Amino acid sequence: MDDTSAWECVLDFMRLPERPRVQEVVFSADLTVPRALAQVRPGAYYTALVMRAADDSARAQELAGMPLELGPEGGPESFDLIALHHAVGELIESAVAEAEGIGGFTPDPEQVRGQVVRALRAYHRSGELEDAARPRFLRALTGLSRTLSRAGRIVMSHHVLESDLMLGHPLDAYTDYLTMARRWVSEAGLPFQEVSADGLPRQWWLCLALAGATDNANPVS
Repeated sequence: MDDTSAWECVLDFMRLPERPRVQEVVFSADLTVPRALAQVRPGAYYTALVMRAADDSARAQELAGMPLELGPEGGPESFDLIALHHAVGELIESAVAEAEGIGGFTPDPEQVRGQVVRALRAYHRSGELEDAARPRFLRALTGLSRTLSRAGRIVMSHHVLESDLMLGHPLDAYTDYLTMARRWVSEAGLPFQEVSADGLPRQWWLCLALAGATDNANPVS
């Protein structure tokens, strides 16, 4: 099953309203989530929270042709779904970049990513990666939770990108990012429960609901 098909299944499972309000945390020009949304909930409201500047002209052009109501960044005060498709790894990268002071304007963003991944690898070898990344991730998740409707969901997915491995991501950490995220949410005592989704491997998917908002959920662990 490809990523778009997997997201279509997840969106169906979440039993979203007929025209849900959806925000995606975006670090790249990837269109997996809006493509799935256009298939499962045409007419949905979609907005992107762009976390990394990129040439998104092709993305914007394809979005404009989808049967979605496109909103400005930020959008309404509450969302039925907040999607993070392959964004947890990017949040971890940004935490390392922040800790190391890497970033700023550059004509070669891939060169900067290479520097970040080398630093990430060093943090992993020294056992400091989780300490560096946890606060950034939890701040982001707490901020997102403030715009989640009472019955809304935050859905995170992760998968292996060959390009990331070629940059030098440590495979044992890279494939464990959502396990880390799950542990951080549990240890921080954030007001979330995990929604069980049959057939979705926990290594690659994490679905959260506000505590007490649904019966089909368990403590995050």
